[in-house]
Amino acid sequence: RDDDALYAALAAARQALETARDDLARADAAIAAEDPETVALQLKTAEAAVSRAREERERAERSVRDLQVRLEALGQQGLGERRVELDTALAEAQRERERLHREAGAVKLVADELEAAASEARRTFLGPVMERLAPYLRMLMPDAELVLDDTLTLTGVRRGGREEAFDDLSLGTREQLAILVRLAFADLVAERGEPVPVVLDDALAFADEHRFEAMKLALARAAERHQVLVLTCRPRDYATLGAPLHRLERAL
Repeated sequence: RDDDALYAALAAARQALETARDDLARADAAIAAEDPETVALQLKTAEAAVSRAREERERAERSVRDLQVRLEALGQQGLGERRVELDTALAEAQRERERLHREAGAVKLVADELEAAASEARRTFLGPVMERLAPYLRMLMPDAELVLDDTLTLTGVRRGGREEAFDDLSLGTREQLAILVRLAFADLVAERGEPVPVVLDDALAFADEHRFEAMKLALARAAERHQVLVLTCRPRDYATLGAPLHRLERAL
């Protein structure tokens, strides 16, 4: 071809090259705008999620198959019949519980009535005991009042409007009050025609001189109603009572 044709072809080729360069620049800009790294990461994450979902689905399908097998096996064991048996046993147990509940209520009612009767009997008995205890107590503690509960247990002493627990009293005072309660009981029994002896074994070991003399008067008063035996290794302490003295000699 001649030179003009060649120059024309060269110019057309250069124009096509510029156009291609412009297209490439626009493509590169579009790719950069799309952030290919992020897109690739999103694709990778999505593929991993799909893979996990596929694995979960496979595990779920296996679990369903296993449950179907177990249900079929349980159905062959007659669970329906077993449920009927258990329902019957439950009904019987409920009836038995109701029966025992009624019996327990009846027993509790009887027990409550007996306890009420016993409490009333104790209260009825407590008054006479306190009445017979008062003269003895005046000899020992004129300003005091003994406190006994419903079981006739000595629980304390009331003096000057203040109550002292029995366990808080001194050992000697507790011993002396216990003896007075015994004397009062003995008086009550004797008055009902059933006299009983009162036996004290080496008692009043913790009493001071004043209390000891008061207690000897209490013993003398009780001895007017029934027999009082005092076992002691200190007979001189009781000489002023004028009571008969009997010595127990040990055989050699």
